[in-house]
Amino acid sequence: AALAVFLLSLWLLSSLTSWLLERDVSELVADAQAAAARQMAQQFDRELTYRLFALEQSAGKIGRELMADPPALQMVLEQCPLLSHLFTGSVQVVDINGVSIANNPYTAARIGVVFRYEVDAYAVALNEGRANVGSPRISLVTGRPLIPTVVPIRDDADQVIGAIGGAIDLGQPNFFDAVAAGSFGETGTYAVVSR
Repeated sequence: AALAVFLLSLWLLSSLTSWLLERDVSELVADAQAAAARQMAQQFDRELTYRLFALEQSAGKIGRELMADPPALQMVLEQCPLLSHLFTGSVQVVDINGVSIANNPYTAARIGVVFRYEVDAYAVALNEGRANVGSPRISLVTGRPLIPTVVPIRDDADQVIGAIGGAIDLGQPNFFDAVAAGSFGETGTYAVVSR
């Protein structure tokens, strides 16, 4: 009987230790996953913030005069290689009505398109006057998935007179490739979801 009680106690102690170790390992793995996801999110936040900053710098150079002269605006837009590098889809300038008046790379099919109602990011920039990252969508021209980022263009009186936006084409190399290339452990993966 004493041997049976001893073996039962040993078995209970072993089971409890095993359960505690499993719980601790699960918590460590969960913490590591959360830290890795947090680090990836911070990297994306930095990349998106940098792109919005580049758009804001460009918007600051566009005034009423350029908005009233689309050919000159087109030339200015084409002389911004940084924007072309940061936005693998395209860069669009729209007037206060959301109508595209210049783009880079130049695509005649985009001129005259009303983006205000087609792309939520333009509506926010024009209606609320704030920079934003829009909902993922399919390009109206190329049919590929993209993420729009848009900032308002203001005049000297701080009135919104248009918007400039850049599209990150997810079908071309971009900073989101880290998600596709990255993994967590042997079977874990990352996923980015819209709000």
